Amino acid sequence: MTENTFLFYDLETSGLSKTFDQVVEFAAIRTSLDFVEIERQHIYVKLTKDTVPSPEAFITHQIGLEKLASGVSEHEAINQIHTCLNKPGTISLGYNTLGFDDEFLRFSFARCLLPPYTHQYLNSCSRMDLYPLVILYFLYNKDVMTWPEIDGKFSMKLEHIAGCNNWLTGQAHHAMTDVEATLSLAKALAKDENMWQFALGYFNKNTDLERIRTYCKTVLSNHIPQAYQALLVYGKFGRANNFIVPAICLGVHKHYTNQVIWLRLDKVDLQDAEANPLDLMRFIVRKKLAEAPIVLPWKNKYLSQMPEKNFKLANNNLGFLEANPALCKQLREVALVEQYPEVSGVDLDANLYQIPFPSRQIQFLCHDFIKSLQQAEDSSLLEAFTTNKIMQQKAVRYMWRFYPDCLPAAFQEDMQQYWQQIANNDTIIDFRSNARLTPAEALERALALKEQDLSPSQEEVLRQILNYLQQNFKQVVADSSA
Repeated sequence: MTENTFLFYDLETSGLSKTFDQVVEFAAIRTSLDFVEIERQHIYVKLTKDTVPSPEAFITHQIGLEKLASGVSEHEAINQIHTCLNKPGTISLGYNTLGFDDEFLRFSFARCLLPPYTHQYLNSCSRMDLYPLVILYFLYNKDVMTWPEIDGKFSMKLEHIAGCNNWLTGQAHHAMTDVEATLSLAKALAKDENMWQFALGYFNKNTDLERIRTYCKTVLSNHIPQAYQALLVYGKFGRANNFIVPAICLGVHKHYTNQVIWLRLDKVDLQDAEANPLDLMRFIVRKKLAEAPIVLPWKNKYLSQMPEKNFKLANNNLGFLEANPALCKQLREVALVEQYPEVSGVDLDANLYQIPFPSRQIQFLCHDFIKSLQQAEDSSLLEAFTTNKIMQQKAVRYMWRFYPDCLPAAFQEDMQQYWQQIANNDTIIDFRSNARLTPAEALERALALKEQDLSPSQEEVLRQILNYLQQNFKQVVADSSA
């Protein structure tokens, strides 16, 4: 029988782009479910040659490029991290990991030809996140710890929580320091065992869906019921709403079956608005199962934390929707089928959500391809990707980054074109149409930061960034203008 363990982890990255940036530091502590430490891991990662570092990210975590130069290559680090998160029975977690780190790793895994999703479900592995739980405890169980106040407002930043509870063992934004703080935070939350076990249920898809069904009666049937309201708790709802909003459940999405669709009731007074289904789509919340928002029943003990004005507005809107069932039905018909817009021209490193889920055959092929490169630097297996051109292109880019001497001549021109795109500061976009940071933009931002009031360590990191940008992209700029 597989024994479950917690894996508390944290990333420091070259920037905030989940698709184009890379991990520069990884730290993790594995514990038993009662928080007895089993092992820990710490890795620094070299920048790949096409990574454009964000100056803002580096002056935040203050990891110098000279330190990274002594680290391991990205593909070696990502292989280690993938193995760590995929150890049978691993529950991977951190602070806001589902909001950032987990998706960041998903793209890192895919870029390094590793299965991007297996750590979420295979071999009894799963994920959770302490940040949504901190919001839940803040609302309904403040006694578990001391809550920091910054400028008269409660702060939910890990560094502030850890600082006022004496959990910091080093500088914030260093990966191992943040992991140790997160572990201390989990121990504090788990002191209330009943609430801790209840909260853990929100990271199990079956439990999460069953709770929604229970709270919302028959909303998941084909009928529009009379009682289908609930409360959503989420950090993104903001302090003005005390992180909690009233909503009605419209059902499970017809295409994205892992999403439950909600309509917020606290945005406008529907009785005073010319409500129509398309207009109301502005107030839709897509909740992925086993992720925030946390859903709570419409009960007084939970309603007590919602601002009074929101409660009154929600009741008015509930009455309006019950009196206009046709509108509610039309909204449901639209909201449950609306799909994300297709973005054209998405870069190869950012197209994970626009390509089919990797088959077992592709996973085995990628595994064998990587192994052949590691053991004999043999690229002959590249021909096996001919039936899947996208994966072949990904394999070619992988070779160009990590085994450039093995790259067949037939693909040299393709990679030169990609390199020229970067050198020419061309627009390269991700699946949300967000542009990749260009060397010129990074240099401009670094020079602007140089004029600000920085600490000596930040000044040194910025000096290294400026030198890296000027040296690493100097030759390609010269080539592009030749």
